[in-house]
Amino acid sequence: MAGTFEKSLRIGIAIVALALPQRDGAHGPSRQKVTESIVIDAPPAKGLGSDRGIFHDMSWLPAGIVKTTGAGGNEPDTATRQLTLDNGATIDEKPLQI
Repeated sequence: MAGTFEKSLRIGIAIVALALPQRDGAHGPSRQKVTESIVIDAPPAKGLGSDRGIFHDMSWLPAGIVKTTGAGGNEPDTATRQLTLDNGATIDEKPLQI
């Protein structure tokens, strides 16, 4: 009878050990977040080129945009533009002063 008790005890311990959560990376590695930014210390017209200094002008983009509308000139936080794509979707954009 003592052998049966020891066998039952071993089985019970094995079941409990399997039921306990594993601590060795059960959920995999943690996600990493990367944020990158760059500041260009130049006026927009210089960065875009003399013929590209108008915020609303998207003629340089070769395909996909069928219409561009905008207001507010080139003023950051004021200017807006809406791009209409060839599939009918629209994109609203606004330059931000950083």
